[in-house]
Amino acid sequence: MENFSQYSRLIKSALEKNEPGIPITPQTELNAAIKRIFADHLLIILKMAPVALQSSDPEGIHKTRVALRRLRTAIKTFKPHLTTSIYQKIKASAKILNKPLGIIRDLDVLTLHFLHYADTELQDDSALLLWQSIFNQAYNPATRELYTTFTTEPFLNFIQVLEEVITSPSANPIIFNTQEDLASSVDHFFPDKILYLSNKILQYEFDSQTEIALFHKLRIDVKRFRYTLEFFSETLEPEAYKELVQSLENLQDDLGEIQDAVIADHLLLSLVQIAVNQPNNQETIHLINQYQQFRQKELSTLRNSFLHTWEEFKNANPTALLQNSLSLYPPQN
Repeated sequence: MENFSQYSRLIKSALEKNEPGIPITPQTELNAAIKRIFADHLLIILKMAPVALQSSDPEGIHKTRVALRRLRTAIKTFKPHLTTSIYQKIKASAKILNKPLGIIRDLDVLTLHFLHYADTELQDDSALLLWQSIFNQAYNPATRELYTTFTTEPFLNFIQVLEEVITSPSANPIIFNTQEDLASSVDHFFPDKILYLSNKILQYEFDSQTEIALFHKLRIDVKRFRYTLEFFSETLEPEAYKELVQSLENLQDDLGEIQDAVIADHLLLSLVQIAVNQPNNQETIHLINQYQQFRQKELSTLRNSFLHTWEEFKNANPTALLQNSLSLYPPQN
């Protein structure tokens, strides 16, 4: 794990020499804010990745994945302000890291849910033994891929390209796009961007017949809206911001449960394929199929309950909450 501590020291040292700990205000130069946001999330990843690899605690993996997910949102949000070369490098390296984290997180969530299901619905220890046997055959290769990805070239490439951005002068044309029509400060960028993301969310409509794919699209847009808010939280009116984030978290929680149920359906199909070649496979396949039917019924219930959450979110008047959050900014033309 020496690579982690080595690069963590390198980044921290570079930050101390290059606009150390700058606060983000409406008047902050946007490229300086971008560097600060990238650095904040990279340092979390550098801190949590060794925990994810060395510990059986799923929290290490979860925190690493969340920091990477937020960083990927930042990369997309600030794409116009980065040169094409830098953007493509960061995007590609972040995508490589995200894959094994996502697989393990999905398997962890699936198992936690199954354990609760087995405890409440089955009361049968033999089912747990069957599950553990088949689960390990999916989980062990995923952990090996995670370890390989985060201890070799992909992770080091990711750190190096981000360090290049973070330590570069804000006017470096190799890193930052120098087009004159781009916003140069936070107050010329953030209000328009966050209002656009808010309006995009409020255009969705849901009923009992809505296709499942639309829930996932909304989930992506809600995450991007919330994370972008959080990038600039220092510039927002605290009480309105806190209330808006709480309503987004409620929405995100429901959408996350729906997505977990959808992913579970795909994962269970892959576990059936593994079970085909195992001893006692009929018993194992029956267990998986039984659990899959339970998850499918649960998904139907989650979809219906989301309609209430969605109405609550809209009734909370998120547009007014956002406008109040932006009250510290100069009036927009």
